[in-house]
Amino acid sequence: MCCLRVGRSHLNVDNGCSVSASQQLISAVNELARLWAKNTTFDSVNVGDELPILVKWETEDTIDRFRQLILPKREEPGDGAASFANTAAVSQALLSYATELLEKGFPLQSISANGSSLSLKVLSQVMPEDTISLSGHVVGKNTEGTKNAVQCMVRVESQDNELVAEVNAIIAL
Repeated sequence: MCCLRVGRSHLNVDNGCSVSASQQLISAVNELARLWAKNTTFDSVNVGDELPILVKWETEDTIDRFRQLILPKREEPGDGAASFANTAAVSQALLSYATELLEKGFPLQSISANGSSLSLKVLSQVMPEDTISLSGHVVGKNTEGTKNAVQCMVRVESQDNELVAEVNAIIAL
């Protein structure tokens, strides 16, 4: 069995690993997300850079918490407002999760800065007990005057690898 140890500036693989297994482990780590919020700058970001992966398990409780933000009192199931609240709650949850993912790659002040934006396109429903994963990559960089912006595309997929939503993010750096 191979064991990978990560130091501040290096990787060590235990002596029990074959050379090919060691190379595979190090290669896999190098392919992981390159963006980290602590040191991300406009110059350090490249088109194609991968964002970290975020996995969320949706439950009735998590959806209900977002629903309560939309409609503070619980509506009856047949009520049109309750149906709207369910749809809005899932959309709000997906935007919140996309923001959480982006926070792993970019400073929070950049995500919420003037000129930054998130645009959500929901493609299918997220139901209680679904496990969703969010991943993304940098698709563009723009400079206008003294303002720098990075464009990212975030994919939200179900446990069945179905594309549930896409989030287009503009991050002002």
